[in-house]
Amino acid sequence: MSGPLPSLPNPRRDDWDEYDWERFLQRADTRAAKFQELFETLLDHPDRDKIIAAEMGWDTTRKSMGCEGRDCSSCDRRFECESYELLRMTEDPESWTGDPEASDLLASFEEVKSIEAYRLANDFAARFEDYLRERAPEWIVDEEVREALFAAQMVPAKIAGGHGIGYDRDGLCGNIANCKRADRDLRLCIDRIEHVLKRGILHCEDTAVLLAEAKGAQRALDRWIESLRAKVWWR
Repeated sequence: MSGPLPSLPNPRRDDWDEYDWERFLQRADTRAAKFQELFETLLDHPDRDKIIAAEMGWDTTRKSMGCEGRDCSSCDRRFECESYELLRMTEDPESWTGDPEASDLLASFEEVKSIEAYRLANDFAARFEDYLRERAPEWIVDEEVREALFAAQMVPAKIAGGHGIGYDRDGLCGNIANCKRADRDLRLCIDRIEHVLKRGILHCEDTAVLLAEAKGAQRALDRWIESLRAKVWWR
């Protein structure tokens, strides 16, 4: 179903740098992709959750933590648990309202709107999608255009993810690593738009405005990353 997982940095160290975090996030991506594939494949299977738990190796983990048969939503270690986090990906965020810790998490994503790079990237992604739907209806069948839009939409999501990791010593480099991944997505998006433009799928005059917005967001994101790196005083 997937290749070998990237090696995990030593969890006993409390000084992970952005490269250690990058390896961790790559591993998380691989695990999340495996979960998503299983969930979609087994969507209507009556034993879906049991099969997924076995395939993901959660059975062994739950036994070692002594949490078999317990309600995950009432477990005080739920935010340390991969199975709980991934299963939450399938839930409606409105269902989190009774969970104080989850409510705090939702509040932190409201705070991310104060970050210029997030606002510009989010506005660009929304305008790009609107443009495609209104002016380029054939985009849905073009792989490069779909890839450009997906990359654009991932940029604000990853900036928000970095903000959620935090700004303290134990999370700041993870924040930076997430923002670097957002930067790569934005560069990929710009590259795909420029290539598609040469193929005549998008209109030159409209695309020039979109590219200017994307590059403005990229400059803001680069400034944001540098401001975060300036806070890493211990290296």
